Amino acid sequence: MRRLKVMQVIGQMEVGGIEKLAAVIAERCSGDRFCVSVCALGGDGPLRQELEKGGVASFCLGKRPGLDWRIVLRLSCLLRSEKVSVLHTHHVGALIYGVPAAVLSGVKGVIHTEHSHDALDDNPRLRVLLRLLARRASTVVCVADEVASYLEGVVGVPRNKLRVLRNGVDTELFRPGLMDEPSWSGLVVGTVGRLDPLKDHLTLLRAFRLLVERVPNIKLVVVGDGPLRGELEAASRGLGIGDRVAFLGRRSDVARLLRGMHVFVLSSVKEGLPLALLEAMASGVPVVATNVGGVPQVVQDRHTGILCPPGEPVELAQSIHQLILDEELRRRVAANARSLVEHGYSLKAMLSGYESLYAAAANGTGGAH
Repeated sequence: MRRLKVMQVIGQMEVGGIEKLAAVIAERCSGDRFCVSVCALGGDGPLRQELEKGGVASFCLGKRPGLDWRIVLRLSCLLRSEKVSVLHTHHVGALIYGVPAAVLSGVKGVIHTEHSHDALDDNPRLRVLLRLLARRASTVVCVADEVASYLEGVVGVPRNKLRVLRNGVDTELFRPGLMDEPSWSGLVVGTVGRLDPLKDHLTLLRAFRLLVERVPNIKLVVVGDGPLRGELEAASRGLGIGDRVAFLGRRSDVARLLRGMHVFVLSSVKEGLPLALLEAMASGVPVVATNVGGVPQVVQDRHTGILCPPGEPVELAQSIHQLILDEELRRRVAANARSLVEHGYSLKAMLSGYESLYAAAANGTGGAH
């Protein structure tokens, strides 16, 4: 049986949540039924080496800043030469180039995944574009119910086009109780994510400064890289906590690092349903997270974690401190969170969902319901 060729389109070859998800889909979809590649609109980056290690074909189109309509032609030529049957775009930026390229190349099957609506909130023109381009997609996938509600109610995407398909985590890789955790001393508060404004690490640093005054021998571990790294490192020194904060950069051993954390913190001001949060919950790390986007879908306050408002360092510090002081609460929310991810956010369920959508799109039958 001939394998169905699917090409995913992402913005860049950096290692963020969307890019990581695309890599997992490409590497773990059924190799007997599908051949899934990854194409970045932009230039080369660290994700490409990881894809190559996993045997995934990858491409970079070299998009210039701003609108670069040459990319439509480049992508359409690539779709034709690779004999792609289904195009899978991630985020509205990829859809803007993906739909015209699919039309030019004759690719009829288009799946689009919207991971959050942060880019749409203050951009009516982008919302109009998404509404129009979504007509060409077989299905518009939303990673959380909150994203689906926004696309239907604010953007105007018809309900019958939308499908909620939750991000999934490898619960065998991300699990508690293994013996290879890092040997950090003291109490470790940690976070994983790209260092950009939406993740609001500055609020986390300010909250941590308050914690240092109350909790002896506490350390903050920041995993991830991004445009704000230098600024955040300078801020930690300016707050007088530089010796207590470790910026580890981009790491390939996140599962191991999570097992060394006592509390995981997500301080974002906007989110869809972040993989890093699900990975921490699967790893049995009690979480404190901001009440934004799809986060409350998984972090139920005082049941699977603690929720606090975004941009509030005092409340964030209090929530983290509460978990540190209450060992029983820590144990309970961690166990409940692990169970929730195992039963509702498995990698197997997510992959099965995308495989069904790919097959339906290739047959021209659609897949939303």
